[in-house]
Amino acid sequence: MRKSRIRFGSAFVLVCFILGCILLVPIQTLGQEQEKAVDQEDKQAAEEKEPKRSSWIALPIIFYTPETKWALGAGAIYYYRPKSVSLDTRPSSISATASYTQNKQWEFGIVPDFFFKNEEYRVIGFVNVRKWVDKFYGIGNDNPVQGEENYTTRTFNYYARFQKQIRSDFHLAVQHEYQYNNIIETEDGGRLDTGLISGSEPNSISGLSLILNWDSRDNLCAPYRGIWCEVSASIFRKWLGSDYTFERYNLNFRTYIPTFPRHVLALQSFNNFIIGEAPFQIMSILGGMNFMRGYYMGRFRDNNAIILQGEYRMPVWWRFGAAAFASVGEVAHKIDHFKLSDFKVTYGVGIRFAIDPKERINFRLDFAWAEDSTGFYFTVVEAF
Repeated sequence: MRKSRIRFGSAFVLVCFILGCILLVPIQTLGQEQEKAVDQEDKQAAEEKEPKRSSWIALPIIFYTPETKWALGAGAIYYYRPKSVSLDTRPSSISATASYTQNKQWEFGIVPDFFFKNEEYRVIGFVNVRKWVDKFYGIGNDNPVQGEENYTTRTFNYYARFQKQIRSDFHLAVQHEYQYNNIIETEDGGRLDTGLISGSEPNSISGLSLILNWDSRDNLCAPYRGIWCEVSASIFRKWLGSDYTFERYNLNFRTYIPTFPRHVLALQSFNNFIIGEAPFQIMSILGGMNFMRGYYMGRFRDNNAIILQGEYRMPVWWRFGAAAFASVGEVAHKIDHFKLSDFKVTYGVGIRFAIDPKERINFRLDFAWAEDSTGFYFTVVEAF
């Protein structure tokens, strides 16, 4: 559209010039004014293409998981760049989401994300309040699917991370996290009803973490290449306001290997280890829409978990894509209790539809199978 206007403006000026010469009438001024108007339109169009200093976006939310069934909600994000920084820097933002599910669960969350000094410093926060209907299968790596019991909990969850850039892809962070859990409904005579399970009573956990992060991915939502690795060590103590005393160590490694144009092999190793007594809500788990799809989230839980995942993603046609994935994982009370023969296996296939091809934001539709259960997932962005 802009190029056609430029051509039209230039042709108009030329015609006016010729007519002026022929008719000896000084109408060149008219052509000059038209040319200035076109230049002004070009300038405005260029300014519109530049990233804005601030703006906001509101979007509906829809997803489906075995833990929630269908869920609806809304989200909004406000982002801004101070006048003192370049428009090429990442914007600071504040986002909020609210959702209600078919299982009568609800939650509300706020995520502030602020950058300072040209991205050298970053402050990330998370605040979440929810009322959640859930299932408890027990603690350990051999919980039968028939052993489920329903419970309802109210949870307040928060963390604040203060991060400094050491190198372009390397960051060091300190984080404080707090979680309050209150189970308000259990099955009569169930394991949670007896009060013998750690975390079945109202409890708070509060801890400090030291985090090292390496991120060389070419995209945050659906990378084609690069590495993301995060290592953390956390302590939870009574002097921090925690009802439980324990340590947690985590290694989360992801790599993305391009094979053909827009084809990628994504691999992940997730390892979480807890030393001490932690409530069951904080234990390492298998299952859910991101880890070991096919198992209900928390189907297996204990102090320690090792999970390995692989997923092959490829384009199919227009905005549609496909994926095939597989996972192996196990939980154990102690590190020396892991056995190769006890690892669980899940696998599945998925369909992708690009909502925003430029930013690689996809609708994700996954079908997953486990030994004695299946899972259907409809959400946004990739599992890892």
